[in-house]
Amino acid sequence: MATERRLDHISYNENWTNLSIAQKASVSELSRFGFDLAFVRSSQEGRFAFASLDEKYACINEDGEINMNSDQLFRN
Repeated sequence: MATERRLDHISYNENWTNLSIAQKASVSELSRFGFDLAFVRSSQEGRFAFASLDEKYACINEDGEINMNSDQLFRN
C-alpha cells in the first residue's frame, strides 16, 4: 500500500538539503524575484524543486534549469 507523504510536513531546511547545487543556485536566483521554495518532488524523471510566487510555480530540474510551464506540478 502506498503511503500518502503529502500529509507529512517537511521544513524549508529539509527541502533545501534535498536539492542539487544547481537547483540551489536557481532557487536563489528566483528568490531575487520574490519566489520561495515550496516543495521538492521525486519522480522517475528525477528530483524537481518547485518555487512559488502567488499563484505561479517554477519547476527546477536537477541541472538547475527553470521551467515556468511544467507539467511536473500535477500528480497522476
